[in-house]
Amino acid sequence: MNSPTIQFKALSDKTRFRIVYILKQSNLEICECDLAEILDTPYYSISRHLTILHNAGIIEKRKEGRWTFAFISKSLDTYIQNFLDAFIHIQEDTININIKKAIKTVNNNVCK
Repeated sequence: MNSPTIQFKALSDKTRFRIVYILKQSNLEICECDLAEILDTPYYSISRHLTILHNAGIIEKRKEGRWTFAFISKSLDTYIQNFLDAFIHIQEDTININIKKAIKTVNNNVCK
């Protein structure tokens, strides 16, 4: 289990928090390339952010060929899960991501 300090530090970046928001709200495994498209951010930047979130224990990653898929960790402790739920609810207006559009992007992409 990672310390809350490491997890909060990982969530302190706006892009990483937006990634967690997308993964949590969609409840899907999402490819790095889809996240890059949804967030209009370079692939290499998304990859770096996912590594930080993975090292903090917030997400898990799965490789399939050349693609890497990310999803919310199933081993998050209850405190962090509750914190994410509450903070996402509070910050929804500022995150400004249409989750339905994001899911449509995931479903239509070629990395599957």
